[in-house]
Amino acid sequence: MRDRNAFLDDYEQTIRYGRCPSCYQVIIFLHESPKEYADEDTEELIYPQSINRPLASEVPKKFADEYKEACLVLKYSPKASAALSRAC
Repeated sequence: MRDRNAFLDDYEQTIRYGRCPSCYQVIIFLHESPKEYADEDTEELIYPQSINRPLASEVPKKFADEYKEACLVLKYSPKASAALSRAC
């Protein structure tokens, strides 16, 4: 088993942040770069948990809630997100 601190020492981590151009809310990303392999950089959305497009006010609450839930699980499970989207 690898020591967690040793694993973290192999990476450079930085936080990137900005504002959403549509709603002006804060967006935060975690950028990780292995010290040995610069071409394997990754970036993960930290906040908000998901990115969703605004819904029109005409969309019934039931469908809006299902849409928001599908957006929340998308990065963890695209298949679950698709299933929730079809359930509407």
